[in-house]
Amino acid sequence: MEELLKLTDSWYQLVSKDHHKDRDCHFYIEQRWSYGQEPKWYVNHFGYLAGDIEKGPYETYEEAAEALKKVLKLLLKKVDITI
Repeated sequence: MEELLKLTDSWYQLVSKDHHKDRDCHFYIEQRWSYGQEPKWYVNHFGYLAGDIEKGPYETYEEAAEALKKVLKLLLKKVDITI
């Protein structure tokens, strides 16, 4: 959890330097129940700067959290931010 907090803070520090929309600052881990099957986990971001992102399905919250870390690291790397 600490690493996710650090990564989302780094992202916020980056996007807040310029014009951005509030939605650029939110990332989600969503549990989705569908078709009477076991629920799955998804990583979502509905931003303007990075665009819409959906990753998944994942079997566990922990797998989704690891995927979110990878997403954030990739976004930060694209803009050359060192963590």
